[in-house]
Amino acid sequence: MSPSSTTTIARFLQVGIFKGKKLQKVEVEMESEREDNIYKLQHNREKKARRHGWDKGKRELIDGFLRLERRLREITQREILLQEKMNQNDFKSDVKEVEEIGKELEELPAEFFMTEQERKSLWPKLSTSTKKGLNLWRPQPEWYLHKTLVQDCVDRGGCCGRACGCCQKRKHQLEPNRRLGVGHCTVECGCCEAAHGFAFTDKQKETMKLYYPLNPDSDSKYFRKIMLASKYGLIDDCTQRPFDLIDKPPKHEEIQWV
Repeated sequence: MSPSSTTTIARFLQVGIFKGKKLQKVEVEMESEREDNIYKLQHNREKKARRHGWDKGKRELIDGFLRLERRLREITQREILLQEKMNQNDFKSDVKEVEEIGKELEELPAEFFMTEQERKSLWPKLSTSTKKGLNLWRPQPEWYLHKTLVQDCVDRGGCCGRACGCCQKRKHQLEPNRRLGVGHCTVECGCCEAAHGFAFTDKQKETMKLYYPLNPDSDSKYFRKIMLASKYGLIDDCTQRPFDLIDKPPKHEEIQWV
């Protein structure tokens, strides 16, 4: 047999093995769906996405994706805060501040739009497993009320630690063009500002992001916790179905205070 024939056969076998492995993975996904084993399905996708990142020698782009989503929530909550201030009668007497807020309110829609477009531009670059995980998890309208994300809101001093229910109400109060602004409190939340009794300075806002970084290089444990809940609805070492981990904000006595 000639060397070229041997090479051809080896390549044929290699392709056959590859297709066999690919078919096996598809069968595993189909079996998980038939069994309604959403945990297994999402767990395998997360595992594959992590392996894909290592094999290609590049970081998962989900960190940038999550940071952009946080920025969309910040802009949305900033708009609500400023609009509420503009509607206060005692505030309208300060002409200079009214003009400054009016100008910022005019600029925020464009910033929201551009941030939304940047998020969209990242989507094709995400791994197939990541996109599958998001496509299964995110259509659930209350995905952000996952236990991990609710507790994170509490830890950051957000409304899930109080009885106001702001995080739940946002999805009903926002216009359709702000649907990506739905979610938990940020440093721009007006209700949090009133509850704390002060407004964050720009420096304090940046410090808060350092305390809770959506960056695997800064705090890999915190990032992984938020990433798992946001992408797949998972918690490390927990085999519950993601949809069973969606929770209402805990009662005051149930909150885990640090």
